[in-house]
Parts: sequence; C-alpha cells; structure tokens
Amino acid sequence: MTGERRQQVEEIVTSLLELGTPERAARLDLACANDSELRREVELLLAQESRANRFLETPALDAAARALALAWR
Repeated sequence: MTGERRQQVEEIVTSLLELGTPERAARLDLACANDSELRREVELLLAQESRANRFLETPALDAAARALALAWR
C-alpha cells in the first residue's frame, strides 16, 4: 500500500470513528464509492478498533477469571 493510499484509509477511518454506528454505513458507502479494496481496508481497521474497545472495556479480573475457567476445562 502506498503512503498516499494509507493516508486516505486513515483519514476515512478517523472520520468514521467520530460517527455513531448507524451513520457509518452511509458515510462508508460515500467515502469508498466503487473502490472495493479501499472499503475492505477501512472495514478491517474499523473491526480492529471495535475489538480493541471491547477488550479495554472488559475488567481485567473478569478476563482473568474467564481464562482460568477455560484452562481448567
């Protein structure tokens, strides 16, 4: 991916993160138009951001307890 393309992806992702989830889909359609590769890259980063946020929202003690419970099965 070129530096220009990476910057384009980052700008789109940043603008979408500022929106609520329902508004993202429409804005994503506009931002990516008919560029399926651009859309794929943006969606991948948005999914990673979502997973990171869920991870950070989980209290460490709860995560550790779940991990231990799975380990003892």
